Amino acid sequence: MNDDDNSKFKVYLVHPSSKHGVKLPKTISFRNLVEYVKKKVDAVKDIQNYAVRLFYKDGSMTLNIVDDDDVQYFIHDVCGKNDHVQKLFISAVQQPSEVKSSSASNNISFDLNVPLVPQDCHYPTPKVEQYSFHQEQDLLPKWQRNNFKNMPMPPDAPEPVFKPLQPIINHSDFYINKEFYNKAECMFAIGKKSLIERFEYKVIKSERISMNDVHTCSRDQICPNHRNATMKLLSQLLFEKLKDSNRVYKVRDIQKDIRLDWKVDISYKRAWGGRNLAFEMLYGDPEASFEQLPMYCHNLKLKNPGTVTHIETDDAGRFKLVFIAFGVSIRSFIAFMRPLIIIDAAHLKGKYKGTNLLAVGMDGNNQIIPIATGVSQGETGESWTLFMSLLKECIGEVPNLAIISDRHAAITQACDTVFPNCFHGYCCRHLMMNCNLKQEKVKYLYWKCCKSYTHEIFNKTLAELKSKRPQAVEKLEKAGYEKWSRAYCSGKRYNYLTSNSAESINSLTRHVRRVPITMLMEYYRRLLQDWYNRRREKYRVAPELELTEWATKKVHHRMWKSANWEVRGIAQFAVQWQLSGLPCGHVCAVCRVEELTNCNIWAQSWFTKAALKGTYQEMVFPLDEEAKWHNPGNLQKVKPPVMKRQAGRPKNSDRFPSKNEEPIVKTCGRCGIEGHTREACMQPVPSLKEKSRGSISGSGKGKEVMQENVELNHLVDEEYFQNGRIYQEWDDLSWGVQPSNWQWEDDLACNGEPSNRQWEGDAEWGAGPTYSGFNLNYNPESSNAYHLDDF
Repeated sequence: MNDDDNSKFKVYLVHPSSKHGVKLPKTISFRNLVEYVKKKVDAVKDIQNYAVRLFYKDGSMTLNIVDDDDVQYFIHDVCGKNDHVQKLFISAVQQPSEVKSSSASNNISFDLNVPLVPQDCHYPTPKVEQYSFHQEQDLLPKWQRNNFKNMPMPPDAPEPVFKPLQPIINHSDFYINKEFYNKAECMFAIGKKSLIERFEYKVIKSERISMNDVHTCSRDQICPNHRNATMKLLSQLLFEKLKDSNRVYKVRDIQKDIRLDWKVDISYKRAWGGRNLAFEMLYGDPEASFEQLPMYCHNLKLKNPGTVTHIETDDAGRFKLVFIAFGVSIRSFIAFMRPLIIIDAAHLKGKYKGTNLLAVGMDGNNQIIPIATGVSQGETGESWTLFMSLLKECIGEVPNLAIISDRHAAITQACDTVFPNCFHGYCCRHLMMNCNLKQEKVKYLYWKCCKSYTHEIFNKTLAELKSKRPQAVEKLEKAGYEKWSRAYCSGKRYNYLTSNSAESINSLTRHVRRVPITMLMEYYRRLLQDWYNRRREKYRVAPELELTEWATKKVHHRMWKSANWEVRGIAQFAVQWQLSGLPCGHVCAVCRVEELTNCNIWAQSWFTKAALKGTYQEMVFPLDEEAKWHNPGNLQKVKPPVMKRQAGRPKNSDRFPSKNEEPIVKTCGRCGIEGHTREACMQPVPSLKEKSRGSISGSGKGKEVMQENVELNHLVDEEYFQNGRIYQEWDDLSWGVQPSNWQWEDDLACNGEPSNRQWEGDAEWGAGPTYSGFNLNYNPESSNAYHLDDF
């Protein structure tokens, strides 16, 4: 490439009548480019009064070239960055003609010193008659049509008409002959109308058959916190949105939706209360749900024979635990399922906190079946022991039973106490998280330890893991190898290393656990009913001799892996076959060598479709409506539990008190005793008597208040409860030194020996401050005087 190619660029000059391929210098200007185009293209060479238009296309855009900047952009950014040669289109555009002075008119030449009109030119003057005023025609109107003599008198100015304010929106819920089912429906419609039309109202008097829809308030009134957007109205507005139990509807989202939908701002407290009322409308009252629980369990056992229920209460009849084991699940587990139970617990989220206990089993197709569920006050040793004891009463002693759970101490205690002969294994997933094994290499070594069948592979892998995470291996050793590894497993865990099956049910019920307890139990029944019905229809016509889909996939994979294995003899016992219940690769290889066409005969019976059909052959029946429930009349009474304060940030009780600050003692407003309020007071309400006038001294001099005449016993009791003692001896009076600027008329002088005084009737008393407190002034006409500290 020479320097000439670097200094020039290639371009196609395209005109409708001709096309040219040329090389132009990169430093060419717009003027030179136009001159070159005029010389090169014959069609625009001899055209007069026409301008040359240059343009090109960049994608879908048409760009014009009108100055030097456009030329340089076209050369460097368009032609320089593309491998192909660009096209520069040429067209002729007509120019507007210039208006010259010579073309407007002919030049006029004249001398400014010569007059245009000759001085000797004379013209005759026209004769004009002189006009005389005040003639007769001046008295006539100029136009005969503009005669206003016969016009009517103008009317009076109209009075302004003020129409009453009408509704802004014609609300569809209100029209003539509209009928509401009840008052609640009518009030809900009025509440929605107030939100839509932006007005507030206050009920003074209600009318059943008429409505005054005339507004007297100002239209420009702003309602920042709408008084009629009550919690009850909000609950009805949120009712439809909260029907989906899987929806997480936070209070902040409720505030935002109400603001967008109804143009009203509501407080957090109202949104919270409205959501709780909506939940109560949907799922019922939590307190009433505990009262309903015994009757629900009774009718559940009537509809589904074999179902076991148990409700545990304390001495006061308050709820402690409920246990429900479904009859169909128990019979399916005993007859057709492998002896494996996976247990777990999850927290409740409603008004009454607690723990949802759960035990599930696995069918031959690796599908989950809830066996038993329950609710307790917490995940304690007592609750788990009672739950497992009731579960054992349902299933009895099952040979080779395996229980998989997390490492909770209460579960370990319950399994050791109730099922001492079964194998209790830990969930390897929970154990991995407890040991903080997060790196991929470390997790790979951990899971290899868990899945290894021989001691040699296990010890080798564990040593490698210990070199990377020694602290984690110490925790694994403390947990016990037999609890989580297959190599040291003392029983059969049927190749289930985790409790994911129970965790799956907990995830399914994560939004349902906020509903009342009876509805939670009903949710488990409906879930079991739905799963049994769908699976029963699915496996109704399945061949009974075949393995289930999940088992067939496992066996097929092992057959494919062992296709090139060579059978030499029995070197060790086939542990894989015994632990899983399905033919392992060794069994498949032996069947191939022995020319057996079917190795499924070596699988356990619970993996066949015949067992799967038998698992779901029974039905789960629903309950009737609550009004039709059978009530035997002798059911136990269940009260809601007493909730303890949840763990959280403690109150700030170590605050430094201010100067001269004393603790506030809250007492009952009726009897004056600490520990309860006026609403919970059991004392009778004191009767109102005639009020007499008494004077109060001190900072409010000259101020008088009405004071009741109370009996002596009432005074004594009140003073006893407030101060803990009664001042009847004169030496109990604490006078101190009074300031000199205070003058008292009836203050007692305390001198001499102390003497006991007796009450002598009603006291009319006035109080005044002293150096040490308040003195009760003496009135000799009504009673002896006495003193009250801090009156």
